[in-house]
This record gives sequence, structure tokens and C-alpha cells, in this order.
Amino acid sequence: MKLLNKLALAFITALCFSTAIGENLSLDSCRQMALQNNMKIRAAHNAVGEAEELRKEAFTKYFPQVNASGFAFKSNKGIIQFGLLDMLTVSFLDKSVNAGITAVQPVFMGGQIVNGNRLAEIGVAVSELQRRQSGNDVIQTVDKYYWEITALQAKRETLMAAMTAVDSLCHDVAVALEAGLITSNDLLEAQLRRSELQADSVDLDNGINLCKMVLAQYIGADTSHVDIEYIPADSVPTIPLDVYMPPEQALADNPDYLLLKENVKAKKLEQRIELGKNLPTVVVGAGYFYQNALDTDHGYGAVFVAVNIPLSGWWGGSHAIKRTRLASKTAEIELEDMSELVVIGMEKAWDDLTAAQRKADIAHKAIATATENLRLYNVFYQAGTATITDLLAAQALHRQTLDRFTEANAAYQVALTQYKIATSQIN
Repeated sequence: MKLLNKLALAFITALCFSTAIGENLSLDSCRQMALQNNMKIRAAHNAVGEAEELRKEAFTKYFPQVNASGFAFKSNKGIIQFGLLDMLTVSFLDKSVNAGITAVQPVFMGGQIVNGNRLAEIGVAVSELQRRQSGNDVIQTVDKYYWEITALQAKRETLMAAMTAVDSLCHDVAVALEAGLITSNDLLEAQLRRSELQADSVDLDNGINLCKMVLAQYIGADTSHVDIEYIPADSVPTIPLDVYMPPEQALADNPDYLLLKENVKAKKLEQRIELGKNLPTVVVGAGYFYQNALDTDHGYGAVFVAVNIPLSGWWGGSHAIKRTRLASKTAEIELEDMSELVVIGMEKAWDDLTAAQRKADIAHKAIATATENLRLYNVFYQAGTATITDLLAAQALHRQTLDRFTEANAAYQVALTQYKIATSQIN
């Protein structure tokens, strides 16, 4: 199964990379590439791996601790010396070889090993939740850049349409000027508006290129090839009632809330571990030892039981236990307080989403009014009842109205992503 998962991941990576080079990237493609290539995600993956290794390390504490040791020496004189009748000195033990192997199995450690393993498992769960948070942050950032580029591209199309209209107007004004029907001020005003639109075009192109480069860097793509699918906003988004979730229901899978719950569990385990440090410990062991001294080999085995009672440890240990008990209560208070804030955050995300939808609806309705206003001023100008200044102002208002709807639609899409993330509807 792990091999299949790795193959699937490699296939998706290759597919996303080929898409980045040969085709325009969709929003889903950008998300997938970011979730695989972004530095924050890679660091989160490493953190999960570290937590897994720590859990495995803690599990080894259940097993016996086996140690082997050896010692040998050779001296120029015997360690044991004594004289015989004040005439002769005899020395013994000028060399020795000692070796041994022991295995010690903990029997009762005050719950430190059991609770330490549980704490390590919580560490794995916390790292997984933090990886989810990192993924949510990455998706939110990708969506922000994606819809910003889409909005800028839509604005550029609107700008190109406005430039076409102004170019046509400049031509008509030039003809009218040659016929002596108008003054040169009208032509100058139209040309100035065309220059303004050209300058705006330069700014838009630079903004689009910069956003594309930032998005490419964020998703790990080549900045010289990345491009996105252009999605024109030609309709009003509806209030997405199908994605609404009651906050109390969504809270159960919210990573922020789950992290708070894991913190409460961790503090309680730390309290138990601190208590275990001040309880008696019992270990059993067995060993085999070998000694060669005085040219005599000697080997023997032994079993033993060791009991350790930390009598003076309670002087400071009682305060450590009280400290961890207070920390556990603080974690419970934070869970209650922060869970309420998480629920409020979900409700705010829904309010922001519905507000963005209403703003997009208002902006879209203004388009019809601005379009009709532009049509009327074109008629008035052709009839000679409106000046070129009035017509250019109507064109500017029409462009401004279209840009506002584009911005409102992009803000709605970003708010939709934020709400889905807040309610854990994006994995």
C-alpha cells in the first residue's frame, strides 16, 4: 500500500509539472503542486517523521536494557603484596581480565514508561494536525494568488475593450475636427484618455507578471512557464447553502480545536509522569560475569531485583506535581475559551462569505445601469447634446463598474475557500 501511495504521489507530481509547462494551470493543479512542493509543507512532513521516530524511541523503553562491559589490566607489580619473615616479599594479582553482560527489565516505573509512550503518540497526532494547518495555509495562499491573477486578467480584458472604444472615438473626433465641426480640445482630451489607458495597461501587465512569478515560486513551478486558466466572471455567485455546516458540527474536526484537546491530554500525562518520578521503581535483571585472576578462570551467573524509593525526591516533587496539575487546569480553561473563539471564527467566515456574495450581487446589478448609461451618452454624443467629456466619463464609470464586479467575485471565491477551511471541508 505504501508503494502504491508513493507511485500515485509521483504520478501526480509529474502530471502537475507537465501541466505547468504545457498547459494553463487550474486551481486544483496549483493546490496539488503547492501541497507537494511548498517549503512549509515539506517542513511539516519532516516534523511528522520526527514525531514518529520519537514514538518508536519511546516504545523501546518497554524492552530490557542490555549492557556488556569488559575490563583488563596488567601492572609491573602485583596489587597484593606481603612479606615472609622479613626476608621475602611476595606479590600477587599483577594482571586480570573481567567481563560481564547484564539485562535489566523494568517492572514498575511509576507509570513513566506507559505515560511517556502515550505522550509520544500525542506528539504524532499533534504533528499531523499541524501538517493539516500548514496545508490549509498553503491552500488559502494559493487561492488568494490564483483569484488575484484572474481578477487582473479580467481587468485587462475590460481595459482592452475600453481602449478599443477610445481608439474608435479618437478616429471619429479626428474626422470631425478635419470637417471643422469640433475644436482640437476634444481630440486632445480623447488622446489623453487613451494615454491613461495605455499607462494602466502597463501597470496591469506588470501586476499580472509579478503575481504569476509569486504563484510559481509558491507552488514550485518554473516562473517562465506558469500560467493559469482564465475564468471570466459573467454571472453572480449564489449563496452556497450546500457547504454550510453548523459550527458545533464542524468543530469536531477542526484542527485548531483538536490541537487544544491534544494539549489537555498532554498536560494530564505530564502530571502523571511527574507523579511517577516520585514513586518507587522496581526492576529485575540477570547477568553473566567472567573473571580471570591469579591464572584462574571464574564465570558465574546472577539474577537480581532492585527497588528504588525516592524519599527526599518528594521535597521538590510535590511542588512539581502541583505545578503540572495547575498547567493541566489551565489547558482545560484554554480549551473551553478557544473552542468558543473557533466557533465564532466559523460564524464570522460564513458572514464574510454571505457578505461577499451580496457585494458581488450589488456590483453585478450596477453593470446593467452603467451599460445603459454608456449607451445613452453614446447616443447623446452622436446627437450633439453631450460633450466628449461626458462620454469619456461614462466610459470610465462603465469600466470602473466592471472592475468592481471582478474584484467582488474574486473576494467571494477567496471567502468561500476560507469558510471551507474553517469548517474542515478541504483536505
